Amino acid sequence: MNRRADRSVAARRPGAFALAAALLALPVALPGCDDPGRTGGGAPRTPSKPAPVPKASWTTDEMAADPEGYLAWADAQLVEQTATRAARIESVVARRKELETRRDSFGTNLDDLKNIDKRLGDALRKAEEEDRLPVRMGGRTFERAKAKAILAEIARLLAERGPLLATYDDGIARLRTIENSLRADVARLAALRDKLAVDLEQVRVSHGVAELEQLRSTESEIAHYAKILGSLAEESSGSLPAAPPPVDLDSLLEG
Repeated sequence: MNRRADRSVAARRPGAFALAAALLALPVALPGCDDPGRTGGGAPRTPSKPAPVPKASWTTDEMAADPEGYLAWADAQLVEQTATRAARIESVVARRKELETRRDSFGTNLDDLKNIDKRLGDALRKAEEEDRLPVRMGGRTFERAKAKAILAEIARLLAERGPLLATYDDGIARLRTIENSLRADVARLAALRDKLAVDLEQVRVSHGVAELEQLRSTESEIAHYAKILGSLAEESSGSLPAAPPPVDLDSLLEG
């Protein structure tokens, strides 16, 4: 009797058991059991490991334990130092060209002043010796007083601008010295990288460190180049005085 009644109820409610089964099939999140490593039901995420801190140097034991790793590290150091020097060369060349432009803007004009000084001085002396005043030079005529005033002004300008020109020349020369030293470093670093490539092949063939002293020597050279780059970076042309504008030669002669 009871079984017939149960079957009768199930017949009247055909969707009841299906709904219950569906509800039981849903995932249940229990308190404290959330998995933050899962997203969208996927596999848990593996926490990423922090990148290892690059070595600043290698000990002899570390070189012996991993010579290939050391040589790879050394090559990366040489690449970095070469790139640093290339950037430094670019900066030094730009500064040198800037100073050369500023120097030329008044240096060429200074040569013109020296030329006028000589020609007008010679013309004045000749006119005075031959008593043939006024003075004539380059299609222009000058009274004695005017010629002497022009020569006095030229002497003042040469005394003022001559040392400044020498200061610019000295700054440009020092920048050229730095540039040449950096270029020589780049060439030596390239040769050292070639040597490292040969050392790496020897280590791979021998499966060990046959020339540990050579590896230590390489590290010493790398440290040397890092040190001298720091000293070169301190050298510069300094802050030079502003270049004066060129002298207007026509205005000088016409007065």
